[in-house]
Amino acid sequence: MFSVVIPTMWRSMRILGMLHRLYESDHVDEIIIIDNHKDSRFSFHNKKVKLLEQGENIFVNPAWNLGVKESKNENICILNDDVTFNVGEVFNAANRVLSDHPTSCLGVHPISYQGYNDSVKVTEGSAIGQGWGCCIFLKKENWVDIPKQLKIWFGDNWIVQNHEKSFSAAFMIFTEMSTTSGTKDLNNIIKKDIKEWNKLL
Repeated sequence: MFSVVIPTMWRSMRILGMLHRLYESDHVDEIIIIDNHKDSRFSFHNKKVKLLEQGENIFVNPAWNLGVKESKNENICILNDDVTFNVGEVFNAANRVLSDHPTSCLGVHPISYQGYNDSVKVTEGSAIGQGWGCCIFLKKENWVDIPKQLKIWFGDNWIVQNHEKSFSAAFMIFTEMSTTSGTKDLNNIIKKDIKEWNKLL
């Protein structure tokens, strides 16, 4: 069973469609929503949802840390709020990968965003910066908190560095990409992230 972690500022309507798919999935019994902008929250209700309302925007990497910490399941899916895909097919593949390679992480293959229209295929390796981190699967026991000085960028880099092996899944996915992180109001924070990441390296 999976816990799904979704940080959001409610800037994409896709989250509603994705939530309904997760509600109906037998793979998911917990959806942890980190609400980084409560005044924009959509109306929804489901017993699977655990809502963590924040007084202010804590940003995506701290939200990932919080969501994983609060999750009850060993299998974790960290999910962007601006994507939709076939939950059953993708979670089936993720479950197989984590069962066969329990110290690995699985993200999205970049071909997924190029009109991919086939069954889910998994290959070894990651493609950071090409949408790999829009949906990440991993085991809670392998989680290492992302350093607190990194707010928006490099969370997926950190995850890959702290797992023995990484994989990429090709599947049909729809997204506007960077609905939140691509907005101008976050540019200064991203610039600071770049400096902090270079220090960590």
